[in-house]
Amino acid sequence: MDSWLMFDVPTSHRSRMAKRLVRDFNLQRVPIGRLDGTTVVLQSQQGAEHLKEVLEHCNADPLLCRLINAGALCSHLIRGSFQQAVDKLKELIVQSHAKSIRIHSCPKKLDALIAGALGDCSFEFSPTSFSHCAFIAEIDSNLLLIGVDTRYFSFRVPEDCHIPVSKAYFKLLDAFERTEVGNQFLNEIGPKSWCVDLGASPGGWTEYLSSKRALVISVDPGSLNDSLSSRINVVHVRMTAEDALNECKRLIQESDFNRPGFLCSDMNVSSSKVLNLIEMYSFWIPSGTRLILTIKFHRIRDAESHRSEELAKALETLSKHWIINATEWLLFNTLHERTVFGTKK
Repeated sequence: MDSWLMFDVPTSHRSRMAKRLVRDFNLQRVPIGRLDGTTVVLQSQQGAEHLKEVLEHCNADPLLCRLINAGALCSHLIRGSFQQAVDKLKELIVQSHAKSIRIHSCPKKLDALIAGALGDCSFEFSPTSFSHCAFIAEIDSNLLLIGVDTRYFSFRVPEDCHIPVSKAYFKLLDAFERTEVGNQFLNEIGPKSWCVDLGASPGGWTEYLSSKRALVISVDPGSLNDSLSSRINVVHVRMTAEDALNECKRLIQESDFNRPGFLCSDMNVSSSKVLNLIEMYSFWIPSGTRLILTIKFHRIRDAESHRSEELAKALETLSKHWIINATEWLLFNTLHERTVFGTKK
């Protein structure tokens, strides 16, 4: 029997979340027409059991559980009117012997219409206390997905999940552990490597980098979280990135390193300013040093074409000193950010 996996995600993440799930779990994305901007529908050639595994994995994943609002399996594709879909949904609810029902629809405005169309039923409607959840998604004018299940995955961060000093931590975790080039870089971090974190405060990237036992030089006139200040492999240089250049150079040259270093920055400044800073450091940074850099388009808030144009200019500037290995739109990037991976020439 065919099954479909439906995820409710923030509008800003719909496209990249779909691409990530298709890539990581070998799924196929179902083209959608009238669905609202928060829904992703997927299928698997391996069947319903595979989709259940994907749903459970996403619910437990420390990154995905923070970005997916809810997920559900749908068992029927109805080609017909909205009323036909509701009639079939009612039949499934009766067959499931449900006592109470939560309705989850896409678009959301269908909730009230469904409740009214179901009419007098032997079950109650409740958004919080329910035995089953009824799902319905309007894919197009005459195409709807429906399903009834005892499980409703309303994604929450597990209680035992690590809580970092800032959300920026997840951006770097995503960069290193969920991208192909990042995985290559990750293998190079260790006790004999160094990392310069420009604009480190409050310390999200420093926390991640120092957990890999590298020496982390955290550059920021602001404070680091107290939990980081006590780490023996974290050196806090309380200066601006411009003023800290010579101190960073001294710390690296006086230490015994036999692995490539890392120049990292997630500074909340314009792309032109961060590119100027990277160029300043590029004149003495050793060949082979890795770069992980967030490009932020502060003054570009409209068309994607404008962001693409600005990114192309940034990559051209960086390519004077760096080989560009990849550019990613990470799950934890905002709409106006891209992450660049590079290697010093």
